[in-house]
Amino acid sequence: SEIPADVPQDYTDLDYPPGIAEDYYEFKINDPNAFFLRAQDNCMSPEIKNGDLLLIYPNEKVENGDIAVIVNNKGQKEVRRVTFQADEIILTAENAKYPVIVWTAEDDVKIIGRVKEIIRRRGILSYHFIKLPHWGQWEGG
Repeated sequence: SEIPADVPQDYTDLDYPPGIAEDYYEFKINDPNAFFLRAQDNCMSPEIKNGDLLLIYPNEKVENGDIAVIVNNKGQKEVRRVTFQADEIILTAENAKYPVIVWTAEDDVKIIGRVKEIIRRRGILSYHFIKLPHWGQWEGG
């Protein structure tokens, strides 16, 4: 599946039957509902680059400072570092060329999941695995 990190459109579900996929990656996954998305821009560069695969854990709590996939009631999906503040979610890109986004309760925000791993494509078939540290430790308001 694919998700743009800053373009308001749906991700691509390739409609593969169970057990069949576009690519296969073998490593330990602790969330039975984990899934991959492919980044489609450089808003989180240098940490996440266009074309990187993102392993998303939908059952893991997202805390301040985590990188997460978030969607609002208009269908706008974002991959950003999140900060919870009062009645707002502040979405920050790593790349300074992208603006900070502030969503409120009116945006009916849904957190899809936390970015747990980044798989960076290097060359045609080699991949580099990057483990994300846990950034946030305190609860958002």
